[in-house]
Amino acid sequence: MRAATTLLLWLLLLGTNIALQAQAPTMQWQRQIGVRRTQDWATALIHTRHNRLAVVGEARAPVGYGSAGFWLLSNRGDSLRSVIYLQVANSASGAKAIAEAPNGDFLLLGRYDEGINGQNVSRHFLIRTDSLGTMRWVRYYHTGVDAVVETNACVALPDGGALLVMTRNDPAGSLAYPIRVPTIMRVDAQGQIVWDRTYGQPYSELRSIVPLPDGSYALAGDDVQRLTNPVRFTSDTWVLRIDLDGTILRSTTYPIPQTNVWSSALRLTADGSLLVVGSAWLPAQPNRPMDGLMLQLDPQDRVAWRQLIASPNQTYDTNYCWLHQVWPLPTPGQFVVIGSRFYANSTTAGYGYLAQYAAAPGGTGAAPVWEVQYKKYETYPWPYAYVLRPDHTLTTVDYGLYAPGILTDLFVSRFTNLPAVYEPDLCATPPVPNAAFTSPATAPDSLTFVDLGTAGPQYAQLMHWRWTLGDGTVVEQTSPAPVPHHYATPPAPGTPVTLTITNNLGCSATQTLYPWGRPTATQQARALAARATLFPNPAAAGSSAITLALPGLRPQPPVPAELLDALGRVVRRFAVAASPEAQPLPLGALPAGVYALRLHPTEGSFTKRLVVQ
Repeated sequence: MRAATTLLLWLLLLGTNIALQAQAPTMQWQRQIGVRRTQDWATALIHTRHNRLAVVGEARAPVGYGSAGFWLLSNRGDSLRSVIYLQVANSASGAKAIAEAPNGDFLLLGRYDEGINGQNVSRHFLIRTDSLGTMRWVRYYHTGVDAVVETNACVALPDGGALLVMTRNDPAGSLAYPIRVPTIMRVDAQGQIVWDRTYGQPYSELRSIVPLPDGSYALAGDDVQRLTNPVRFTSDTWVLRIDLDGTILRSTTYPIPQTNVWSSALRLTADGSLLVVGSAWLPAQPNRPMDGLMLQLDPQDRVAWRQLIASPNQTYDTNYCWLHQVWPLPTPGQFVVIGSRFYANSTTAGYGYLAQYAAAPGGTGAAPVWEVQYKKYETYPWPYAYVLRPDHTLTTVDYGLYAPGILTDLFVSRFTNLPAVYEPDLCATPPVPNAAFTSPATAPDSLTFVDLGTAGPQYAQLMHWRWTLGDGTVVEQTSPAPVPHHYATPPAPGTPVTLTITNNLGCSATQTLYPWGRPTATQQARALAARATLFPNPAAAGSSAITLALPGLRPQPPVPAELLDALGRVVRRFAVAASPEAQPLPLGALPAGVYALRLHPTEGSFTKRLVVQ
């Protein structure tokens, strides 16, 4: 009673303080990217560094087997290219996950089935493509007859490799009773296996993986137990933490009495804890309704609160609410979810479900701030592919059936006016390079460079070393092995050698060495001037929106500056922040003309030309 009263009072408070401030998002546009002659299924979507949308799934004709599909779209949903892979007679395949490598390549993880000598042979595949989806290579793993292989998630690593999350056959199983086991693999940039490990109990599954600021990875899925009398299965939420080597740091299960769960996704929240979403159902209940599952953990992975979100339809066997993904907001306790939901007075029609929730104080649950339903389906709704961007937009790629069991419609939807999402600062503790060099007395024109740097956070590991050696030579490494180098001509004093190290979270740091003596003040000023930029330049007359960037500027007090006109007269005098980031200049509206911006950092004074027209 006390908990119910607390929740009721909080809901009233929510209605007066949050709901009035929050505005539900609106659908900006929706476009079909498939054709009705096919049965295309989308399973994953990412927003690329080139401001495009990359979608993977399964493409298939109305009759026959499907093949792994890739669709490249503009940021407005216009189709740029579609590719079908692994089209082989008597085979079927589908891509389940996609990640973007540091160089812009794509990694597609999926399942491949092939009929050989009357048997179904299954295996995992990993395809690497260029930035347009053209395949570079394909690798296969875990081949088995009638295998219960599944592929669920993929995380790209800075060395070009990836962590792959999947299931595979346990050798203890049989053709009649195959047993799946959760599997995580690490592969290198060529798809070769670095390590391959199984986790948890047979029949269990891991579906989602996220990197954490301490350099580790958190995964969510289901811990499944097989009961023999009668033969049935029970499943509980399972959260696993590992490091880059696959070592288990923590493994915890979260049972709900007499309830089975399907844990779809997890994310890190602003207070450093994990939030898991999925679905839950009561096997003993006649119509087996499926509720949406929300599970909030504390930073020690203990249950802070748990809540089930029921579908309004409590009459039919098809009743369910399934949460697919979650995005925490910067305000602790608030988050956005997306999933599927059936509504009252309907036996088959369902909707995509999008909502913002806020947790009640005291661990008593959460309530919606707003809810949106979209795209009525004639059968089950499946919003599997989605991405929520910092520009407050959400893009989803969904599919639904035109008629039961006949044709699917693949379409992309864009929502606007979403709240800002919480993005963990994975680089709050950056790596620290510690480079040095040695020179043999007998060969002063040859140097050997070494690094004894540290990766940063507790569980982070260094993965990439990039040396620029001052004579145009660049050395890329995936280990800290010493780098010997011979210089045909001794470089001039002030020539820099730089080392950039990157850890498994993608965080980098750079150190500069001067083996032939530090640069003079004139050299430093010239180098800084070459990197400094004014934008826009030329600028429009009367415009006051002119920015300055000083990459490479050392920490120092505010930098004195003055603006001179074409006659050399000072027309503005001010100071700029000692920051390498772009910053607006306090110039006000300037008439047309040619100006000189003169800056006086500790590296040495220099001038940049500015044209106003």
